[in-house]
Amino acid sequence: MSGMPDREEVSVLIPAAGVGERLGLGPKATLPLAGRPVIDWLVDKASQVGAEVVVACAPGVPAPAGTVRVEGGATREESVQRLAAAATRPWCLLWDAASPFASLALARAVLAAAQDSGAATPCLAGQVRWFVIEHGQVAQAHPGSHAGSSQTPQAYRTDLLRQVTQRGAAHGWAAQSTVELFLRSGLPVAAVPGEKLNLKLTTPEDWVLAEALREQLSR
Repeated sequence: MSGMPDREEVSVLIPAAGVGERLGLGPKATLPLAGRPVIDWLVDKASQVGAEVVVACAPGVPAPAGTVRVEGGATREESVQRLAAAATRPWCLLWDAASPFASLALARAVLAAAQDSGAATPCLAGQVRWFVIEHGQVAQAHPGSHAGSSQTPQAYRTDLLRQVTQRGAAHGWAAQSTVELFLRSGLPVAAVPGEKLNLKLTTPEDWVLAEALREQLSR
């Protein structure tokens, strides 16, 4: 594996245009956490690994100081496509606004892992067996080591990210994660160990945990 790219070679892309419907507290990016908007914590970290920080914002919402604003799309993947188009560096770090607890060490690990394949994602390995549920019944059981949950930040070569998001839009591919678009395109994605404390703010229960994890924000 090659070394991590220099800071000057990295654009950090932050999709932050969501309304936080499942969380039920308003847009996640602007929610106050430990005295600051969630996105401000993320931008602080992003600026340490990338020379350019590009934020996809909801209509009428300004981007944080020192960042580049793009108008967010109707879907996350549309926002990612716009972010990739705006990036000016050869490498991208895609970092969801809902993941402020991801560490700088994780960001650097995925950037290093992406150097060979052009793409890398953190995966939090399962700790217990997982089940396939069909019609309300357990149909299959699999070892936890055979699966992992997706996290961000994810690292991509910028030209590949543009190609894949454009292909997904052209074919109407629906995906919850950009990784899925790469897999559907037949492209390899390296996996690095995720972090248990890399909480994604999705539900009201997540926000309760976030309040308890304040000390992790500056990692």
